[in-house]
Amino acid sequence: MIVPFTCWQRYGDVQVVRDRYGEMAAWIDSLKTHSSGLIRPAGGYGDWLGVEDGTPLDLIGTAYFAESTAMMAQMARALGRSYDALRFLALWSEIRDAFRTRFVAADGRTGNGSQTSYVLALGFHLVPGGLVKAAADNLAAGIKAHGGHLTTGFLDTGGLLPMLTATGRSDVAYQLLEQKTVPSWGCQIGNGATRIWAREGRTRTHGVLHDPALYSLDHFGLGAVGDWIHRTVGGIDPDPAHPGYQHFFLRPACGSGPHAVPGRADERYLAPYGQVRSCWERSAGAFVLRASVPRNTTATVFVPASSRNAVSAPPGARFVRTGGGTAVYEVGSGSYTFTAY
Repeated sequence: MIVPFTCWQRYGDVQVVRDRYGEMAAWIDSLKTHSSGLIRPAGGYGDWLGVEDGTPLDLIGTAYFAESTAMMAQMARALGRSYDALRFLALWSEIRDAFRTRFVAADGRTGNGSQTSYVLALGFHLVPGGLVKAAADNLAAGIKAHGGHLTTGFLDTGGLLPMLTATGRSDVAYQLLEQKTVPSWGCQIGNGATRIWAREGRTRTHGVLHDPALYSLDHFGLGAVGDWIHRTVGGIDPDPAHPGYQHFFLRPACGSGPHAVPGRADERYLAPYGQVRSCWERSAGAFVLRASVPRNTTATVFVPASSRNAVSAPPGARFVRTGGGTAVYEVGSGSYTFTAY
C-alpha cells in the first residue's frame, strides 16, 4: 500500500497505482474480513526496536488498517473509480470510529501512552479534533518523562518529529534531534557513525561495540529522520493534492528557544520538473529565504514573520495571508529572495 502510494505522490505517475490496484483492494478487503469489529488482531513484530515503551499490537494494526484504507480511497479517486473511493472512505470512517472507541480516552490518552501510540493516532488523523492538543501534550510529556529521549522503533521514528512539528512542538523535535545520550542519533554520531545504525546508539555497552553481525550499520528505519530534516528544516514539502511536486510548499520550521536551528540551512531536491531549492539564513535582525521553483510548477512559501509589513517580498510573489507567525505567498517558477525583519 505505502510504496505505490508514495511513488505516485512523489513522481506524479499513477501507473504504479493502476498496476497494483487489484491486489491493494483485495488486501483491504482481507484486513476487514480478518478483523473483529474493525479492530485488528494483536499480531506481528509491532514497533520493532522500540525502546522499553511497547505499544499494543492491535492498536498498531488498526492504525495501519485505517491509514491503508485512506490511501486506497485517494488512489481510487486518482484512477477515476468514484464508487470505490466512496466505499473506502466510508470504511476508513468506520475504522476511525472503532479506533477512537477502543484506544482514545476522554483526556486524550491513547493506547498505553507510548510515544508510538500517540504518533500513529495523531499522524493518521484518528484522534478527535477536540483532543488533538491534549494528545500532543501527552506525547511531549512522555518524551520529557524519558529524559528527552525517543522511544519509538522502526515503524514510527519517521513520524515522531513531523508530528511534534505539526502540533506546534518543534522545540521538542529539535531537542530530540540534538540529543547526544542513549538512545539518540547524536549518540551514534558521537560513537563514530557515518550512517544511521539500526539500534539508535544502544550498540555500545560500557564502551564496547556489539557484534555488527547482529544489526545494520546503515538502515532506513531510524534514518527516516532525514525526511523530517528535508521537509521541515529545509522546508521542501510536497503537496498531496498535486502529486509529483507540480505544486509544493516551502515552509522551513526553524525551531525556537534553545532548540532552534543555528544559523542556516540549504536544502535541494531534484523533483520531476527540476531542482527545488530552499536556502535560508537567520541572523540577529533578519531571516532571509532564497527559493528556487522549477519550470511548470508553483509553490506556496511560508516566511516567518508577524505581519506582511515585516517582509520584503520579491517581484512575482503574490501575498496570500498572515497567521500563525508566518506570511504566506504564492509563486510560480523562478528564483526568489524573501527577507523578514
